[in-house]
Formats: sequence, structure tokens, C-alpha cells
Amino acid sequence: MRRNEPIRGVAATVMLVMALAAGPLSAQETEIVFPVIINAVPVGESNVLIVSDDFYLPVATLERGRVAGVSWERVLTVARLRNAERLVGGEPAVSLRSLAPWTTFQFDEAELRLSLTVDPNLLGASSMTVHDARPSDIRYSEDNSTFLNYAVSSSGFSGVTAFAEIGSSIGGNLLYTSLSSVPG
Repeated sequence: MRRNEPIRGVAATVMLVMALAAGPLSAQETEIVFPVIINAVPVGESNVLIVSDDFYLPVATLERGRVAGVSWERVLTVARLRNAERLVGGEPAVSLRSLAPWTTFQFDEAELRLSLTVDPNLLGASSMTVHDARPSDIRYSEDNSTFLNYAVSSSGFSGVTAFAEIGSSIGGNLLYTSLSSVPG
């Protein structure tokens, strides 16, 4: 936990209480900083504009949460056509209600955080590059060798447990076997 998280939480609570005390949310627009979670993954804190029972979240925050791609651009265009865009913290923000049914959201008053569930079709593609991590100058020996490993232990009156393995490397090929004995 970072040292300044409790201070931000208290500040956000005070701002929310002041906004609620000033009157009903339906008559106000309140901008507060909240932690944002998209599909159970924290994406950091973001300015959020509360207007009645709707929340406006910066588009950049959604895109930080991997919301991207052609489908996302189409949904965002529909939201803009519905006139569901405003500036929040100097950034373009979109109404979360206008993103339904592709996005649902929940504001947790106790934790002071905004959680979103985004349809997987609105998430950008993920890729992972898997490569051989072995050093390029590694040398595998083809020398002949043999090994024997063993372990014997006793756990009081229950008997003796034993394990052994033997192997031989011949011309770079390994012949291996193991055995174990458990009291029974």
C-alpha cells in the first residue's frame, strides 16, 4: 500500500460528503478522483464526473484499461452521437450509461471506487512473444556419464521411506529410472 492512499481516500470521502450535503446529485455535477477497476483489473485513479446517477469517465482511462479496437471506436462514436461526451479533468470523457449494454458499472461508496465490466469484444487484442531463452553460446556435452541419487529417512515408528534414481548419459541421450518405497 502506498503511503498517500489513506489521504486520498479521506479527501475523496470529504469531497463526496460535501457534494451530497450541498444537495441532491441530480441537481449537481461533481468531479472527484476515484480508483477505477476495469474487468477486475485496477487501472489507477482517474477524474470522474458524477451527474445524477451517471458517471463520466475519461476515454484515456478506458483505453488504459485495454478498451480499444474497431468495436470500441464504433461504441464511442454512438456515445458521441448521443451527445454523451463532456470534458473531465481537461480530457474528453464519455457517459458510462451511454455505453450500455457493452459496459456496466458499479460505484462502491464504502470503498470509493468505480468498477466497470466491459464486453470482451471491446477489449484490444493481446499478444505474447515466446522465444527461446537459452543463451546462443550454450554447449551441451555429449560425454558419457552415470549418476546415482538416493535418500533414506525414518519418521519414528511408522517405518523407513526411501527414494533412489539412477541415470546414464550415452552419446547425448539420457537413460533414467527412479524408485521409491513408502511404509505401508
